[in-house]
Parts: sequence; C-alpha cells; structure tokens
Amino acid sequence: MKVVVLKGHGRGITQLKFNREGDLLFSVSKSKEINLWRASDGERLGTYHGHNGAVYAVDINRKSTRMITAGADNKAKVWDIEEGVELYSINLQTPGRAIEFAQGDKKFMVATDSVMGFFANILIFPFSEETSGLSNAPLATISLSPSRVKVLDLAWGPLNKNIFASTDNGKVLVYDSESLEKVHEICDNARDSEVKRLTTSKDRMCILTACTDKTARLYDTRTFKQIKLYETGRPCNSADIYPTPELDHILLAGGQGADQVTTTRVDPAQFASRVHHKIFQEELATIPGHFGPVNDVRYNPNGRSFATGGEDGYVRLNILDDEYFKGLNNEVYFAKLNNRVALR
Repeated sequence: MKVVVLKGHGRGITQLKFNREGDLLFSVSKSKEINLWRASDGERLGTYHGHNGAVYAVDINRKSTRMITAGADNKAKVWDIEEGVELYSINLQTPGRAIEFAQGDKKFMVATDSVMGFFANILIFPFSEETSGLSNAPLATISLSPSRVKVLDLAWGPLNKNIFASTDNGKVLVYDSESLEKVHEICDNARDSEVKRLTTSKDRMCILTACTDKTARLYDTRTFKQIKLYETGRPCNSADIYPTPELDHILLAGGQGADQVTTTRVDPAQFASRVHHKIFQEELATIPGHFGPVNDVRYNPNGRSFATGGEDGYVRLNILDDEYFKGLNNEVYFAKLNNRVALR
C-alpha cells in the first residue's frame, strides 16, 4: 500500500470528500482554505479562498461542477469547481456544521449550530448550477427547539425521503423531508457521547454512525434497526463503508480528543485507522500514521484508495496496490500488512 502525505492546511482537518468519479479529493479544515487534490497521486490542483473562519463541511454535486461548503463564519457557499470562484454566499444565523446535496442535486441542506441563544436548525435550500436558481431563503426549516442539542452531521435517506441528523447527546434523529416531522429517534449510544459522523452506503440502504462512546453502528435506513455493532476501544470520530460489494470492509478512525492529548499520557496506536469486516465485525488491520486524533476517513468511490484527515493538519492518501484485489482475499492481505503470523 502506497501512502501519500498531503500538507495544505495549517490546522486540523474537519472533513474530506471525494467526487463521484473518485478522481478528485476535497479537504476542509479549521483554517480558512479549501484544498483540491488529484486522487490518483495526491498532487494539489487548487485552493479555494472565501471563508473567514473554520470550514466544517463540504459536498460535491454529481457532475463535479459545483461545491458547497459550510463554515464558522456563519456562511454557506456555492463554488465553481473548475474556475475556483465563489458563485453564491448564504447568510446563516450561526455557524454551519454540516452540509449535503440531495440525490438529484435539486436542493441541499445545512445544519446550523446551537450557540448565541439560537437553537440548532436544519435548513433546506434550492440548488441550481445557475446563480439565478440560488436563494438565501430556505425552502424548509427543521428547528430542534426547545432542545439545546447540537447537530454534528447530516445525511439524506433513500430517495430523499428522510433526513438523518446526528447529535451531541448520543442520538440520531430521523425526519420526514416532506412533512418535516420527526419520525424516529435512534438512541443506542451513550447519552453523554457525540455521534460525530453519518455515512451512507452507495445505495443508501444502510447508514453507519461513528460515536465517541467507542462504537460504530450500522443501521437499516428503512426500518432504523441496528444491523451491526463495531467496538473500537477508543472514541470513534469517523467511519465509512467500502463502496463496492466485492469487499465487506468498514473503515474506522478517531482517538482521544485533541483537548486531552496534551494533558494525559497517550498511546499513539489509538490514532491509527482500523479496518473491520462489515459482516463478522472482526478487526482486520490497523493503519498508523497520524500523530493526533483522526477527524475523518473516506473511501474512494472507485475502491482503489482511502483518505484520512487528522487534527495534525495532514491528509494521508492510502493507495491500495494490486495485491489487495487479487482473489479478493482481503484478510490475507491485511495479515501480511500487519506482519501477523496467522489469521484469527
């Protein structure tokens, strides 16, 4: 496995995102810039400037022509990817924590923070590649009042029927996107934990959660029932599902919070990314590299690589070699990678 270390941010990475074809990788961080990398070799293709604070979230449309971002400067922005210019800026009451295009790219949603006396909101905006089709006025608003809960991540369900929102009190809230009513609460995580990341499978039939209670959980997006539980032994900040059916892999990463790393004795092994078998839940490999908490992990949609972004400000692009795919015997590959004597 070839590893390319990408340095383009001065502060911790907040989110990574590949485009649909898997040839471009976007990274955002607690610094102002947004970086674009070539996914095959890690070459930096460009930097987008426009936010005046941390950029928390990014998403790409299906055509890879437009990018949307949400940041701590109370802005959500629409960008032209090829030209590198900002096309539109939406004013938010509070920082934008999460952002995602709906399937079909006709709209997108933004989660705003619960700060400064405001409640958290999920705002749904219209989207068009032409600026005339964009608006500061949302099509719909889901308010989480009177709760002071914060929304940490968002995901659309199959056919945009439902909206999933992860929170800082261990819950995943499910809303009907038409009626805007809450239809379900997933309460399997510890109440004092944070569900940091939501990731859907390629067909959106499953959703994977990453939680600071040291677990990741796989759910059916139609029944909201838990399918699998993955125990990591350390806070889990992000998780992703291998994008093709050939390999049953789950990628997990996290580690002790950045605010605690400098005040306590830390085992560097906790910052390694981990691969689990999706069905049998067994840990197959640990992949070290970061020297701080890992904030996001993403598989390339083509399945040939994965990227990790850490609090250390580095993006590590892990390019899988041909041996990984020979006979699809992934357990043997990871056993060699970890220099194990025998498989469990």
